[in-house]
Amino acid sequence: MSSDAMMPFLRSLCEHAGIAIIATDEQFVIRFWNVAAERMFGKSASEAIGQPIWLIIPPERHGLAQRMLDRAVTRGETSDVELRRTGPDGRKHHLAVTFSPVPGDHTEASGVSICVRDVTKGMDLMRDVAETQRMLALGSMSGAVAHHFNNLLGGALTALDFVQDSFEVETLRRGLRTAMTALSRVSELTFGLLVFAEGDRSKSPTGDAAETVRQFVSSRRKEWTGKRISVETELHPLKARLASKGLTMILRILTANACEAMADGGTLRIELSKGPGMTVVLRVRDSGMGMLDEQIRHVFEPFFTTKRATRPGDPEHVGLGLAIAYGIVKDLGGTITFERGEPRGSVCTVCLPADLETTG
Repeated sequence: MSSDAMMPFLRSLCEHAGIAIIATDEQFVIRFWNVAAERMFGKSASEAIGQPIWLIIPPERHGLAQRMLDRAVTRGETSDVELRRTGPDGRKHHLAVTFSPVPGDHTEASGVSICVRDVTKGMDLMRDVAETQRMLALGSMSGAVAHHFNNLLGGALTALDFVQDSFEVETLRRGLRTAMTALSRVSELTFGLLVFAEGDRSKSPTGDAAETVRQFVSSRRKEWTGKRISVETELHPLKARLASKGLTMILRILTANACEAMADGGTLRIELSKGPGMTVVLRVRDSGMGMLDEQIRHVFEPFFTTKRATRPGDPEHVGLGLAIAYGIVKDLGGTITFERGEPRGSVCTVCLPADLETTG
């Protein structure tokens, strides 16, 4: 096909493309408006051509769009943005917009091409899937709450029913101890759920993060050695202050989870380093078997566990441990992620904001 024949072909290609294609000059005045743009924005080409591009940009996004247009013309950069705009049907539409430079004869572009896709159906589908997953998780969690509370409260009621007509002091004491133990575990479960939902609202003084980790490791080293678990630490020389109680509880949960993944022994590695900005990064690694991707996706959900509970209602064995850690981290303004280690095991990474001063 000759170059002369190619031009009408390319114009027809753009004119009838399945996505909206709009082109402007260097002053951002519309010079091309295809059929898909007519359908999307409810204006014919004759109505749109000659109008400024602000015809299609919502007012609240003018500043962002202006920067993208300027970068396209002056720097030759391509930029992407998502917009929400009311369509001709009166509904809100999610639009994926790409701003690209139209090459000119000189260094600067002669205009901007704007490709627009309506991604509303995809966004709606993603929202529906997320809502379905949320409801499934909520239903699963509700069932787990009912199951564990029923077991614990049933045990307490049975113990109290057994001793209510007894006049033997030792029998009364034994029954009351059983009931108190069960109710204490109910309280622990309730606390764990509250921490997951709202964070740990109790007051906690700040302390040196590295020293908190050292003290924690020192207090647990003998226990870990007895389980044939060797401990490695890499604590960078930081002066970072954050909530000591929260950090200690996070360490307790993450190391307990790591140790349970190494039933036959292994290596536990704890790292503390400076993160981006004023943050500290804590990593806890184990050399266990690791977890499947499907398991990792649910690892912070309340009552999700790959272990069998050793005693009814134990928060760390009914799948509340990592959920509690998640709640504490979020309450402290941080992030927590869980992934498979290389070549084996798992790695949990916590990033926390801190009053931080590098000392060397």
